Amino acid sequence: MQGSLRQRGERSWELRVHAGREPQTALARFVTDVTEGVHATKKSGTVGELIEQWFSHNESDWSPTVVTSYRSIIDRHLLPRFGSTPLRQLTTADIDLLYVQLRKRGGLEDRPLAPATVKRVHAVLQRALAQAVKWGHLTINPAANPSPPREPHHEVTPPDPDDVARLIAHADGDNRPLGCFLRLAATSGARRGELCALRWKQSATGASGDQSDEHVRAAGRAQDAPTRCSHLRWADRLLRGSGPLSSARQ
Repeated sequence: MQGSLRQRGERSWELRVHAGREPQTALARFVTDVTEGVHATKKSGTVGELIEQWFSHNESDWSPTVVTSYRSIIDRHLLPRFGSTPLRQLTTADIDLLYVQLRKRGGLEDRPLAPATVKRVHAVLQRALAQAVKWGHLTINPAANPSPPREPHHEVTPPDPDDVARLIAHADGDNRPLGCFLRLAATSGARRGELCALRWKQSATGASGDQSDEHVRAAGRAQDAPTRCSHLRWADRLLRGSGPLSSARQ
């Protein structure tokens, strides 16, 4: 199959394909080539190489928790299955088959892997392959249309407000710091890691709490890391204006 390519404008090109006497067959072959990434602009390598490049490229922008979680998913689930697979040979069917296998025996001691965990595996692979498209290694993302398992819906049943009030009152009388923690948890909706990272200086310096930290554990040690959540924007007001919270300060 022969053809020609010419530039029509600053950001547009015209591709002409001479299909011969069977244009439909030639067109189908051309579409297949594009779908399989034959016309990608750069050499691709293997899926494992791509994942490692993507991880190194983004690691410094992730929190320690995300780095640890993604590294575990890569080492335990993605590299053993796709590490040596040529990137342009990876298909959506291959990815769906991986998800089926993980659901059957992807956990420890070949136990079934929970749907939520399989979806996290899917998220990592999808993002890595999306980066491959941006870098010109692929023309399409084979992880864009797989079918990861659905997570069962769990109805959240919050505790009764009167029960929460009694719990906080009991904690205030028995363990004042615990009462402070419970009051912040109930009024801010923040996660435990964010509450553990909350500092009194956020109130003393007049900070709003929007740029809060999260107390996380990574690589066997605890540390504070930035969080994108804005739940703690209320924490400053609580620390400033609440008598019980202020009295709990040591």
